[in-house]
Amino acid sequence: IGEAWLEILYNIMKFGETKISSYGGDQKELININTIITEEDPFTPKWEKYFQFTEEELDEYIPQVTTNLKIPDVTYTYGQRFREAELKDGTKIDQIQGMIDLLKEKPHKRSAIAFTWNYDEDSKSGEPPCINFVHALVQENKLHLTSYIRSNDMYEAWPRNALALRRLHGEIVKEISKQTPLGVGTLNIISGSAHIYEKNWPDAEEIIKNNRPYYSIRFD
Repeated sequence: IGEAWLEILYNIMKFGETKISSYGGDQKELININTIITEEDPFTPKWEKYFQFTEEELDEYIPQVTTNLKIPDVTYTYGQRFREAELKDGTKIDQIQGMIDLLKEKPHKRSAIAFTWNYDEDSKSGEPPCINFVHALVQENKLHLTSYIRSNDMYEAWPRNALALRRLHGEIVKEISKQTPLGVGTLNIISGSAHIYEKNWPDAEEIIKNNRPYYSIRFD
């Protein structure tokens, strides 16, 4: 994830479209960056010295994606939307557990998906969720997880998003494997609006300069 982040920063800073942001100042943006993570250990991630957060801060963030942890003065977390989705009749369901139960019994199914978006609220909200869904598919005895993030701050948020989603990925595989052994496949993160805010441009350039390998030529 750390190595992928360097490539993300490089591509946005080099090719991103400069446009205004809703928070003052400009942003550089690429549309629909698809990052595919193949090697990251879900439970023991490779730590990079250039991450802009501590391991303790990551440990605090991960449960906000993987569990229904409630945080004082925070309206909701992604984990609450995944784990305590409220239906129209007031019933609350754990969508992640639903995915696990479905794939335990029918690993060929394509409907193991969990959403954070609540249309009644979020279409009019000033703070709708950025991570919108996760979708699990099994192929060749591996579980592959895809997540769509509609608006993604690639400098301050993406590494934490990715590490937390990889942990969720691993936890889903671990639970299903109690019945049907599975391997951890790819984590695919699609960042709809992949942007870096102007205030972070100098720091992003510095991270790229000091850490990204230099390629004299690179083929697709």
